[in-house]
Amino acid sequence: MPTLTKPLLLQVLAKALAADPTLTVEKLNAPQEVGSKIGTLTAAAAIPVLAPEALRAILDLAVSDTPAAANAARDAAIAWQENLSQGEIALTEGSQGRKAVDALVTGKVLTEVERTTLIGLATEKFYGATLGETLGIGRIYPENLDQARAYAAKQQEVTG
Repeated sequence: MPTLTKPLLLQVLAKALAADPTLTVEKLNAPQEVGSKIGTLTAAAAIPVLAPEALRAILDLAVSDTPAAANAARDAAIAWQENLSQGEIALTEGSQGRKAVDALVTGKVLTEVERTTLIGLATEKFYGATLGETLGIGRIYPENLDQARAYAAKQQEVTG
């Protein structure tokens, strides 16, 4: 495996290990999450995560005789059905789909866990450089961690 030959890179890695002793090769080589965006969720992805009782309650509420204007949950159930009939539901903050899901939670038709799961499925995460790349090293191997620890111990001896 490659060894680090530049003392500066050993020093950088040694400092990173000292700052976070739990760092592993996997953590150092994993792309770092740099952001996320909530978007849309397909009907095929949304339906399986909801309890059968919740799906039945949404359908029953949507076709009930209660006037939608008198029942926000019924209005939300209708909106949910309309969105899913188009194949997807937008769950971005402020979207009609998100308002429908929020109203179904408020009306106790969906649970908070179901809402969180739906939003999680609609969330796209963006990844950037690995920590190893951010440190200027690139790919890090287990031997490099051993090198950095040995370098740190040697520096400790010298500075006493």
